[in-house]
Amino acid sequence: YGGAVAVAMQIAVLEGHDRLVLLGCDLGHTAPIEGQADPNHFHADYGSHSDFPWERRDPTLIHAHQLARAYCGAHGIDVYNATVGGVLEVYPHITLERALCL
Repeated sequence: YGGAVAVAMQIAVLEGHDRLVLLGCDLGHTAPIEGQADPNHFHADYGSHSDFPWERRDPTLIHAHQLARAYCGAHGIDVYNATVGGVLEVYPHITLERALCL
């Protein structure tokens, strides 16, 4: 549930990190066009699951981030979003330059 970033965040927390900076988590999924590359991923050969409705992808991923924010907040773990643009507004935004100085 919630995509690969949610899993990566869990692993980072389990490894003892108390500050997480997300980069490239822009969301804003769009439905792929039959016979064309998936427009939502970094590589044309990356395939998405076709059994999950596109209109529910962003709300589902945002909900996963809300759950992660609640857990992290309750455990003293800071999470920042250093992504430029996108629709993920769950975490405070910072610039990449600021993130590198944390």
